[in-house]
Amino acid sequence: MKRKLFSKKDGTTFVEDLHDITEEVKLFFHALPPRIKQWISEATDIVDALEKLDQAFADGQPADVAIDYVLGLIKGDVDEQIYEAIKDALHSLIIYFEIPEQDTGSLKMAAASEAILQISELSRLEADTTAQLAVFFYKS
Repeated sequence: MKRKLFSKKDGTTFVEDLHDITEEVKLFFHALPPRIKQWISEATDIVDALEKLDQAFADGQPADVAIDYVLGLIKGDVDEQIYEAIKDALHSLIIYFEIPEQDTGSLKMAAASEAILQISELSRLEADTTAQLAVFFYKS
């Protein structure tokens, strides 16, 4: 299995991931405000679910099947509050994913920010920043 920084799914902890990343990334990460830092792992879980939903749609799965599939993949891997936030984010995206020529990247980013707001006490700016960082870590 490929190692995913700041994701619990690869069997490594947040601390183990911090030890294995480059000094440049460590400096960047340590410079983040603590309120944002504490939500990176959960935000990465949210981004992962949204990416899986997008892929399920690309594979031609209907909306209800796609949501059930993604929720089935994450059930038990995240706590109940995060699970509910992801479920809400997935349902909110369904409408927009079915409209042709939508910018799904922006929609997923907005849904991730909303889910982060739902589980945290972060401000809108902090949630947006956390979502952007989670996408960066998820794709790196």
